[in-house]
Amino acid sequence: MSTLLFMSNQRVMVLEGSFSRAKIVVNKIIEHDLPEGSLINGVIINETDVLDSLKRLWEEQRLNRGKLQIVIDSTQFQLKNALLPKLRDSAMQALIKNEFSGSERYTEPIFDYMILRENPANPKMQDILCSGVERSFIHSYVELFRQAKLQVRSIDTALGGILKLIAFLPLFQQKTCVLLILNGENLLTILLENGFYKYSSRTRLLSQPGTDEFATAIQRAVSSIQQFQAVDNNGFTITIAYFCGCDEEVVDFCRPGVQSLGIEAQLLPDDPRIELKGKTYGKRLSDIVYLVGDFMRR
Repeated sequence: MSTLLFMSNQRVMVLEGSFSRAKIVVNKIIEHDLPEGSLINGVIINETDVLDSLKRLWEEQRLNRGKLQIVIDSTQFQLKNALLPKLRDSAMQALIKNEFSGSERYTEPIFDYMILRENPANPKMQDILCSGVERSFIHSYVELFRQAKLQVRSIDTALGGILKLIAFLPLFQQKTCVLLILNGENLLTILLENGFYKYSSRTRLLSQPGTDEFATAIQRAVSSIQQFQAVDNNGFTITIAYFCGCDEEVVDFCRPGVQSLGIEAQLLPDDPRIELKGKTYGKRLSDIVYLVGDFMRR
């Protein structure tokens, strides 16, 4: 049994479940509000408030205190796509560090990477997602959970977890599409080309769902990534936009604007390989995309 946690500006989400034999089973989903302003863009602003919220949540829900897997969505992470040779981990780490050379963003950085696929044009090379982050940012989470008497097993980026989910689901095989992941006032847009990750962007939404301004912002985000994808002129065309982190009403409201671009709009469908049972309170796969992929440890 694994325990996964994701904290956004407004709330904490915790999943308990397991992964085995090509199936994810989620047994419990818990959401808990955070005090306003205590966490912004993944940065812990008010440690006392966040700590109190975590302690109360674990005491009330009697959650497992060991081997917690944390997922963070923040621009504190710098993410880059790279094409690199197949090497042992130590040599790969040196190349990842080199990908960020010349950047003065961090004073004491930590680097990591995720293998996306073997490069189709050259089997000796791999498409890699590289990440860099300030050590003090990660340390702030480790220290927070130490004070809450919770053992941290891993810390992953939200994009990394989502890409694991994308690779797991047959829905995305050989598909060129967009994922629109809503999280409060933030929108994460992910472009897949022929089933593989190509690009992502983040947008801050200044209007509320159900307003014309919101629908226009969604249409603009899809249009922007459609134009980006069309530049390569490689024969692939975006056919559908999958919405996550919202309900069907939001999709219905935004559908006309998305369809005007020649793209279908749909809530990300459930999949039998991801079973939600027990105390999951009617949640769907589209509600937990930030976390569920992290059940699959690399």
